[in-house]
Amino acid sequence: MSGRTLQGLASTPAHQVRRQLLGLMTGLQKRARRHRLLVQTVRSVRNLLHFGPWRPLALSYVRWMSPPRDEVADRPSILMSMIDPTVAVDALERDGYFLGPRVCSDLVDQSAGFWRNKGTGVYIDVHLQSEALARVANDPQLASIARAYFGAEPKMIECKLFISGANQEDELTTGFHFDHAGVRSLNVMVYLTSVDEDAGPHVLVSGSHRSKRLGDYLRELTPIPEIERRFATRVRVITGPAGSILLENAEVFHRRLVAKRPRVAMIAVFSTNGRRALSRGKDVRGPGASRRSR
Repeated sequence: MSGRTLQGLASTPAHQVRRQLLGLMTGLQKRARRHRLLVQTVRSVRNLLHFGPWRPLALSYVRWMSPPRDEVADRPSILMSMIDPTVAVDALERDGYFLGPRVCSDLVDQSAGFWRNKGTGVYIDVHLQSEALARVANDPQLASIARAYFGAEPKMIECKLFISGANQEDELTTGFHFDHAGVRSLNVMVYLTSVDEDAGPHVLVSGSHRSKRLGDYLRELTPIPEIERRFATRVRVITGPAGSILLENAEVFHRRLVAKRPRVAMIAVFSTNGRRALSRGKDVRGPGASRRSR
């Protein structure tokens, strides 16, 4: 980077500097993805480090450094019924997922004002642009479950809106994969449109966060026939009306069915520790803070 560029960055407001650096990092990532062997090697090394035998020690350290707050919610939940955190945590530990109560229909309707006229794609930081989506992502019940599941204070690191087009095939539909973000992570997926098997539902493998093989960590995607052979009775297709909520350990095998009609879903990702400073969609204020649309 030239001295002139550095001088320009130094005189630019912090958020513009972050945007410029983010653009630079995104460009570098796009170039790196052209070298699939390099990308897969880096991913495999990260997987092996993440899932190594020292992981319980890492979780204990995170819980010691960032214990969960004993927080009393200052706003009502937007879910249609109450969740027993113990039941949710037991399901997440055992199955890797928990189907929660729906979001109130009024809030689902309000969220449509944000996404109704948008095209197919992925939209980041939507909790900072839509008051309705902010209330969903920061619901006090969901934050309480994340605290109980992590045993540490959760941090929201991403909040994205996915608008899937019809007959759209990509790497998320052609094979199963798994993710991880921090020592522990939790995906909160909310269907904002009704989703049946023709609308590209989320598919996951119950309990697969606890039953992987070494080879699973060394490849990007696991073929669908192999998953169906290994986990014949544990594949779950998640359908439901608009407002349906899925809490998911990101480490379970999952994919998306190809949709015959568009699907809209919001996914907020919580972690025990934040990502790098330039992580797209990162929210440094955490799940307890209030938001205003902008």
